[in-house]
Amino acid sequence: MISLPLNPAAIPANIPRTTKLRFIIALCVCALLFSAHLVVNQRYPVPDVQTALPKQRFAYVTYVTSEEYVCTTLVMFDSLLAAGKRKDVDLVALVTQGISVNSTARIEGLGARIVKVDVIRTLRGDETWKESLTKMFAFKLIEYERIILMDADGIILKPLDFLFDLPPYFLYAPRAYWLSDVTLTSILYVIQTSEALYTTQYDILKAAEAISKPVYDMDIANEAFAKTAALLPNGIAILNGDFKRSPSVKAPSHLFWNVSRLAEEVKYVHWSESPMGNLGVDQKASFIAIAQL
Repeated sequence: MISLPLNPAAIPANIPRTTKLRFIIALCVCALLFSAHLVVNQRYPVPDVQTALPKQRFAYVTYVTSEEYVCTTLVMFDSLLAAGKRKDVDLVALVTQGISVNSTARIEGLGARIVKVDVIRTLRGDETWKESLTKMFAFKLIEYERIILMDADGIILKPLDFLFDLPPYFLYAPRAYWLSDVTLTSILYVIQTSEALYTTQYDILKAAEAISKPVYDMDIANEAFAKTAALLPNGIAILNGDFKRSPSVKAPSHLFWNVSRLAEEVKYVHWSESPMGNLGVDQKASFIAIAQL
């Protein structure tokens, strides 16, 4: 309980009146901020960042909700293996019930573990993103202490294993640098898995559905974790649209790099921006052709 000296008599008389008022206002603001902090942390508890992970069991995770995403998963996992990963890190694919046995076997052929899940689908909104909520199941893979969850429609260009060695914390995510405000993007997460993190997001989804509000994975992540998640450094995960610019132009995803430097340093590129859009017709054909090599 915070006790504030809101009675001016409690402040020494030799202090000017304007200073007293400023002092009282400052205390009130501090109290409000502290109260807001408590409310946020009561609603979305943050694990103790000093708590050490009990054992190092890690995984790269993606989700597969259609045959097209089988192709992107094969390409993404193949690029991950080519970039290099530690032997003690698993590959995991969350595969929904509609994926064929043959497609599942192809993913397993890359050494991936298959986890069968149901589709989580938003009831309204753009068809492109309706099943992206399925990725929420990754948060409850509690057999792993930490996972890196990535959208399958992306390419890994450089090793990402160093992200497993970040200080213990419940969630790291990149900033959606293409937006003006500080917003998390859901294309890549570093997660300290927990049933509670899944439940928090699922409750937000159900509350939105109750009022017929369409929400997607990025909306839910920001409502749940925008104030508490840790931001990953710029340049780790970017959109493919950054490369539509001239090599000498400043990269929008990084304060100091141009596009040429970004191409040398970036770790993960997500296909989401037109004309090289998210699984457009040409992109599907490209992924299928690569997957069949």
